Amino acid sequence: MEFVDILGYVAGLLTTLTFLPQVIKTVKEKSAKDVSLNMFLIAAANQVLWVIYGVLKKTW
Repeated sequence: MEFVDILGYVAGLLTTLTFLPQVIKTVKEKSAKDVSLNMFLIAAANQVLWVIYGVLKKTW
């Protein structure tokens, strides 16, 4: 398995987990008033990985 494939799997996993911190926080607090910073950090990392994956997949 090549690095670019592993990167794609990691990006896909993060896509799946993007909203998990927010769901956990909402359930614990029984309120959706505040949005989790962790959710946005995971989403941002996910987007960066997808861009890198796309560039590497196209050049390799």
